[in-house]
Amino acid sequence: MNKMGNFFKRYEWLGPFLVMTFVLFAYLYDQVINHSMLIFNDTPFHFGRFWEVHQQIATGKISYFQSNFSFNQSGRIINAVYGPLFALIMGLLTFVFTNWFKFQIGTSILLIYLAGFGFYKMVKETKQVSLPFLNLSLFIFLELGYIPAWIQGQSMMAWGVLSCLGYLDME
Repeated sequence: MNKMGNFFKRYEWLGPFLVMTFVLFAYLYDQVINHSMLIFNDTPFHFGRFWEVHQQIATGKISYFQSNFSFNQSGRIINAVYGPLFALIMGLLTFVFTNWFKFQIGTSILLIYLAGFGFYKMVKETKQVSLPFLNLSLFIFLELGYIPAWIQGQSMMAWGVLSCLGYLDME
């Protein structure tokens, strides 16, 4: 019995990992199978912000304040107000994910695993949830609230949750 106890203690992260993978599969299955994008209210706005950073890096014409490539080249001050560091991170990810479909899927995967392991780390450190209920509480955390809001509609509040878990230092 000691070997089994050591196994479960050593690999206790495996249960939360399987929960995160299940939730991710449930969210992205239809989108991947149908090769479709989910476009809602915030999608064009935030994708425009990220595209602005992408184009500024690609052309070398960097402007902290002005939007010179997106938003109809209006020169509006968007990224400086809505978080330039996060826009930079997402703009760099547009180079990794070569189209918007891959970007949407890739950032959803990144969000689920960052949020899931952040929640797992928080629960372990604070000891607020006993380990038998960890997987259930993780499932509820990933299914309700702001995390599904990114996957289903690119609502930026999901990334704000990561700042609460200590991953991102949002401005």
